Amino acid sequence: MQYINLINKLKALKHFFIVFITTSYKEIQIFQLPRRIYTHMIQLVHSTSDRLRNIKVIGFLQHGLKINSKENKSEHVPEKQFINTSGGISNSIIKDRNNRKKSTGIEPERIRSIDILRGLVILAMIFVNDASGIAGSPGIFLHLKAGQDGMTMADAVFPAFLFIIGLTMPFSLGKRMQKGESFSQIWEHVIRRSVVLLFIGFFMVNLHSIDRSGGMIEYRMWSFLMLTGLILFRIEFPHPYPWMRQALNIVRTSGVLLLIFLAFAYSSKDGTGLMQMRTQWWGIIGLIGWAYLVSAAVYLVFQKLPTGMLGAAALLYCVYLADKSGMYVSLSFIDDIVIIGPFLGTHPAICVSGAAMGKLISENLPEKTHSSRIARALMFGAGFAAAAFMLHSLSGLHSMFKISKLNATPSWGLLSSSIAALAWIAIYMISDIYKEQKFTKILEYAGSNALMAYILSVLAVYGMALLGIHYFQYDFYENWAASMGLWRSIFFSLSVVVFTGILEKFKIRLKL
Repeated sequence: MQYINLINKLKALKHFFIVFITTSYKEIQIFQLPRRIYTHMIQLVHSTSDRLRNIKVIGFLQHGLKINSKENKSEHVPEKQFINTSGGISNSIIKDRNNRKKSTGIEPERIRSIDILRGLVILAMIFVNDASGIAGSPGIFLHLKAGQDGMTMADAVFPAFLFIIGLTMPFSLGKRMQKGESFSQIWEHVIRRSVVLLFIGFFMVNLHSIDRSGGMIEYRMWSFLMLTGLILFRIEFPHPYPWMRQALNIVRTSGVLLLIFLAFAYSSKDGTGLMQMRTQWWGIIGLIGWAYLVSAAVYLVFQKLPTGMLGAAALLYCVYLADKSGMYVSLSFIDDIVIIGPFLGTHPAICVSGAAMGKLISENLPEKTHSSRIARALMFGAGFAAAAFMLHSLSGLHSMFKISKLNATPSWGLLSSSIAALAWIAIYMISDIYKEQKFTKILEYAGSNALMAYILSVLAVYGMALLGIHYFQYDFYENWAASMGLWRSIFFSLSVVVFTGILEKFKIRLKL
């Protein structure tokens, strides 16, 4: 009898703790009790309960902490839903426990505005690349020269893309971590992705130095085949059947063989030897590859510490300043491969800055709301802008403090990061708060397939050249409401983005 009374008292005590802890969760938040302590309290109750074999385990606590990520409210599920009629444990509790064993945390939710912003940036990149090739194009669509102080729309596009790469790291790399991938597996993925970007950049940068007067293959045909080979090399499409998998392997292999042939068939206007292709400055895609490699390494080190990422970004900007001060003169032998200051300093710093902000807006915290995300992004944007202008105040002492895209100065990187953060806020309000989808869906699709859009934009130009379409024959303000070139660039960039969005909708993309 005493034993039964003891059991009943323990059951009552357990029920008291369950009700007390779960119903007082909001009060615990008010007093800012760390959530880790709260979790330990729950585990303590469960461990005590499991030892009492005659007491049925109640699954209330396993679901009482469920936080609705959209409304930010605690969702308490009635206890009776988790106890079956026989008094045993419900199957839903068993499944929940199994799922908990497979996952180490909550998977970061995807934020539409990030893909939309990336789609908008790739649209702007295609537009300025197209507009810059037209005679009489306005200065806002052209890069400022290396000695000039300031930036145009063209100077802000590339760093915005770098910032978005960092912004997506908590989602892309974070998702791999939540799946339980080891550090070596994730690092292998980072290296493979970086090598692919460097490979693509290596081929594309040689378009600028190709011999247009001779060579084994006429330059327009070589360029068209090369870009086609790059697409075939990394293309991805649905393959639910074995024969489709085989077809995909054949397509990719043909792309590799085509690129190998074209590499030896390439003729440079100032090169010699059997292989005349050179790394040069790696091109836009190659620069992204170097920046991704360094910034991903930083993220993997400070994955849960946004402040650590910001500190690393500051150190990376210092790498640039040290390079300009002559600190790496003894390492000049690697200048033919990589320029330390911009490639390993400023560009990765922009990515890491985006990763720090991305970590804060992606964290699954109870207090996460639209307003908290916007407040954090505003804080980042204001901080980056303030740092940029403070550094720029020293421009009278040295040119490395000027705002210059071609020189990849820290003040340019910080100001560009500020612009990208503020642009994300505007798009976040439109897409994630006001739920606008009619005009943003195609940008979201294109943003998920940005590399395809960029390569297609160059491929289309050489394709039209092969067809005899003189694409750059017009002056920017010639004919058609005195702005023929403007309307042509708008139409061309929109067409490429829409076409890329359609490909993405059918899951035809480039895999990195």
